[in-house]
Formats: sequence, structure tokens, C-alpha cells
Amino acid sequence: MKSIVTTIVLAVLFLNSAFSNESSHWNYLEVSRIILQSDTSGENPEGFGIDSKYTLNEMVYLTAAYQQYGTSSNDIDRILVGFGAKYTVNENVTPFAQFTYVDIESSTSSLSVGINYWIIGLGVAGEFEKISYKAGLNRYVESSLNAADDTGFFIEAYYSINNEFSAGLEVESIDNKELYNIAIRYHF
Repeated sequence: MKSIVTTIVLAVLFLNSAFSNESSHWNYLEVSRIILQSDTSGENPEGFGIDSKYTLNEMVYLTAAYQQYGTSSNDIDRILVGFGAKYTVNENVTPFAQFTYVDIESSTSSLSVGINYWIIGLGVAGEFEKISYKAGLNRYVESSLNAADDTGFFIEAYYSINNEFSAGLEVESIDNKELYNIAIRYHF
């Protein structure tokens, strides 16, 4: 299963740049530094991420990401593949809904564990001058029937350096954990 998801992620990431269109706010390839802070554990894993979004038309988009972070005793690989729908009210307001499948592999020197779940995201995005933003709620739905579902929030802001590049910060918070992405985006 992991090899299939990895193939899909890589295909979406590389095909994005080959089929660009005029909606650059939603078409990008991103490289980020990831920091996971937790109130419950003493260690804060750090790593990197590669993220991409591509619009198929005015309303539908695809998303894919790979994230790797960890501590001295634990490595986490996170693959995200999804799709979404958006409706542009004006350049300052674009409501959207996104469905993302997540595959996590967590490993230590003696144990490897896989976790799968879905994220259902609802939010709003837009642009003001050179700042683009997204904010909303994520519902995390576990694959196993016994697991409890959680709701968290996300917010991001990016400053446009020029038409092709922007830099910014994303924060995803759930259950006493915050995932920070400090990123640079290439828009196509």
C-alpha cells in the first residue's frame, strides 16, 4: 500500500509543473521545515516536507505531500493524498472543502507501526495585497472502528516575494499538538 501511495504522490508532484494554468494561488510546489510541538511529550520532532497543489479547473484541485520528521529515537514518514473543491466568491474569499487520505509510518530501532486516517477540511482562503491566507477546521477520521475522531484547526499566511515565489508559515493544531511548517512555495 505504501508504494502505491508514494507513486501517486510523486506523480502528482511532478505532473503539476507540466500542466500549469492561470490559478497560481492554488498551483504550487512547496518545500518546508517542519516542527512538531507536543504538550504531552518531552521531545519535539523536526524534519522537512514537500507539498503540492494543482487545480484541475475553477472548482476542483488535487493535493499531495510527503513529510519526514522525527527525534533521535523515532522517525515518522507521513504521506498525504487528496482532492478538494473550492468556489471563488472574490479574490479575498474562497470557501473550500478538502478530503485527504493520510498514511503514517512511525519507526524506532525495534518497532515499526503504520497508521491510516482521513482528514476532512473545511475552510476559507484568499489574498490581500501580497499576503495569501487559509484558515479552517480539520476533522480527523481514524480508519479503525474503535478510534475516537478529533477536530483541529489550521491557519496559514504567505507573503508573495514575486509572481513565482512566496514564503510563509502554516500551523495545524489538534489535541495539545501543533505542527509548524515554515515554507517556500514556487507557484506555476
